[in-house]
Amino acid sequence: MSPKFSLVSAVYNVEPYLQEFFESLVDQSIGFSGIDVVLVDDGSTDGSLAACRRFAQLHSNVTVLTQPNQGQGAARNAGIEIASGEWVTFVDPDDVLDQAYFEQIAAVIAREDAHDCEFFAGHTIMWHEAAGTRVDNHPNAFRFMIGDSITDLETQPNFIHGQAPLSFFRLERIRRHELSFDDRLRTRFEDGKFVAEYLLTLDRPLVGLAAGAHYHYRRRADGSSSVQGASSDERTYATVARFGYLPLVREAVRTNGRVPRWLQTLIVYDLLWLTKVEAAEHAASRATSTAVLEQFLLDVAETMANVEQETVLGFDLMHFDPEIKWALAHGFDAAAVSPIYADAADDARGLVRLRYRYRGDRPSELVRIQRTIVHPRHATERRVVLFGREFFTERVLWVSAHDVIRIDLDGRTRPIFSFESPGSLFKLRNDAIIALRRRRINRTPKKFRVESSASRLVARSIRDGLRRIRHALRKRSLSDTLVSLELRAPWNRRRFYDAWALMDREWDANDSAEEFYRWLRVEHPEINAWFVVSRDTTTWSRLKDDGFRLVPYGSRRYRILMLMASELISSHADAPIVSPFGTRYGPPRWRFTFLQHGVIKGDLSNWLNPKPIDTFVASTPDEYGALTGVGPYRYSTREVRLTGLPRFDALKRRSEALLESEIRNLLIAPTWRKYLSRPLDVRSQRHQRVDGFMQSEFARAWTALLHDPALHEFAESRKLGIVFLPHPNLSEYISEFDLPEVISTKSYEADDVQDLVTRSAALITDYSSIAFNFAFLGRPTLYFQFDEARYWNEHTERRGYFDYREHGFGPVIASPTEAAGGLASMFEGPLAHRFADRIERAFPFRDGRNSERVYDAVIDAGRPLTFTQSTQPFRPDTSG
Repeated sequence: MSPKFSLVSAVYNVEPYLQEFFESLVDQSIGFSGIDVVLVDDGSTDGSLAACRRFAQLHSNVTVLTQPNQGQGAARNAGIEIASGEWVTFVDPDDVLDQAYFEQIAAVIAREDAHDCEFFAGHTIMWHEAAGTRVDNHPNAFRFMIGDSITDLETQPNFIHGQAPLSFFRLERIRRHELSFDDRLRTRFEDGKFVAEYLLTLDRPLVGLAAGAHYHYRRRADGSSSVQGASSDERTYATVARFGYLPLVREAVRTNGRVPRWLQTLIVYDLLWLTKVEAAEHAASRATSTAVLEQFLLDVAETMANVEQETVLGFDLMHFDPEIKWALAHGFDAAAVSPIYADAADDARGLVRLRYRYRGDRPSELVRIQRTIVHPRHATERRVVLFGREFFTERVLWVSAHDVIRIDLDGRTRPIFSFESPGSLFKLRNDAIIALRRRRINRTPKKFRVESSASRLVARSIRDGLRRIRHALRKRSLSDTLVSLELRAPWNRRRFYDAWALMDREWDANDSAEEFYRWLRVEHPEINAWFVVSRDTTTWSRLKDDGFRLVPYGSRRYRILMLMASELISSHADAPIVSPFGTRYGPPRWRFTFLQHGVIKGDLSNWLNPKPIDTFVASTPDEYGALTGVGPYRYSTREVRLTGLPRFDALKRRSEALLESEIRNLLIAPTWRKYLSRPLDVRSQRHQRVDGFMQSEFARAWTALLHDPALHEFAESRKLGIVFLPHPNLSEYISEFDLPEVISTKSYEADDVQDLVTRSAALITDYSSIAFNFAFLGRPTLYFQFDEARYWNEHTERRGYFDYREHGFGPVIASPTEAAGGLASMFEGPLAHRFADRIERAFPFRDGRNSERVYDAVIDAGRPLTFTQSTQPFRPDTSG
């Protein structure tokens, strides 16, 4: 008698996980001996095959096959050939099954309403190995809210899934239709295609769901699974559309005359994931050749021609950003324009932000307030490039919020959607604008609101105080209630209400925020300014001795300051600075001024666009243009101000205080590489040590340069001392570089980097923005870019407006033997003049007044505009 179930598992280098997998099989409540198990080793190079054979020796129902490495699909196909059960499933050997897994599946198969159903599935439980948690939050989890069910995918297409490991197929149907896994899809959609081909053979696409059949899907801690790395694998883009989506679409059209909505949903699900990763990381365009991407896009275009736009725009299987869905729905149209969205209000300046997307030529644009045609106060365009091709442009407008707004695009009045008010409005009316203004207030719990009227606060405290305390004592929110009471304490209001909070990083200073604080203390002592840094740092002691008004980062006082401040000013924009409390206390009441740590040269739009920046400091005209003009950024002239960095003022003072004889160093400062990084150590927050680091191309290249005799001869001829300033991630490898005695090693933590810069006549780096510090001082940089192609393909930075050969402040070299010649060309000859001209043009402000301009920008961000002002075009003032 044939067994009811066969389990086929493709095994490849999963030895650490097999014991748990085997134990979950043996423990099945339905009885393990009745399950036909086929383990197919796909050429493992670890002990997986031996482990499988030991398991088979203990259990007669287990068969082990072995083959040279051909991929998961080929291994599963080999298992199908010898499987003997009525139903077959394809469990992955790094996952585990709940004890009642097969029992629960069998119960659903036996239901009366499952008579015509030939496709069943279990319930995915996400197993986050690194965190040690198992949670029921897979995107498909909603399908099990009603328990076990038999669902027709024609009527509920979002119940589709493409996961073969938790699916059960009738083996006879697989063989009759000669179905097999497509082993060309080795990185992605192999399961999805097999599931879809199977469902296309059915008269009715029914799926039976067993809510109690828990399949524990392991998210490996080391990120080594094929699924986790597929988005950055060129094979994905060479195969997934050509051999995955297109054959399914063509077969569905051939047999049914249309692509069923469930199949559209399955394909869209996969494409949205790829598009999401590409938008966030540019994984495809970094790792894939132009030719492969072009063919991928052609195949996707043919696929999407058979997919209804409503399937994409209305996709609800899981949350994807509406922008991603719009890109996929309209990215292959010749022309398209989205609705207009009003999504933010600038209360201080009386402006509202409107956004829309378009493909093709930008539509003609007419903005009316009342009946008057007006110019947007600020506007910008963000080009969205995906898979190496421009998909659409986002137009961002800031217009007056003083009255009713109407916008015509290409002569047609377009609906304006308010995120606060459902439905469309052809005019953005005052009530919608007021709703946008109150949006932030309403998202702040009442007890954390900071109001200007002290009398109202006292009255509210008397009226609600006892009730709040009683409520708090019954709930976990006791600490929140204490915060609420502290916000109403008169001494806290006197100290922190409408204060300016300044900080560089939570553990350090010596950057633009510190310099700006020093300037404020002298020039505007009336400003209630506080500086934030961790108490347990040397920086705290140094600044305290300098008379700074300090607040310890993370302390109770810090919490009160951040809830009452009107301005937050920092040289960094990481989450611990701009979102220290998450959403716990609602949106912040302060405006955020981003002073920047350096000058932006690459494309950092994915990181910066979501930041809540009200004033964005720029230092060079090229940087300003890249941030506000047509490009990848969402910012406009409303936020970005060309002021220069405050710390450049300090750099100028320190440089001018030195004698020429004191500027006698050649600074060598390499950056780091993402491809060399391992996970952060939990305790130190440093990257874990890389085995074999000194054999990497990076280490060998820098070692060769640091030991180059010609470099040392050049430095000696110019009487320059060589100073090595490695990236902090290099600190534990310094001894292995075996540096010559003439080279002095410094560090970012122990040494004053500004002092090192001012005492150095030239810089050698690869990609570090420290070069802009040298350029500000009129000094050149040699760029040592030995791994240029790999850097741009694999590092976090993407190419931006700054081209090192066209805009760099010195020559670009690829070999350490070119260093001496490159350095010589920076100091003498025609190239020296070219680099000097670039350096001179880069910075319009070298007057020591950057802090003053930043102050004006901060004040201007909170200054209301008149109706006339808010409707006029804005042009930045770049004069000194």
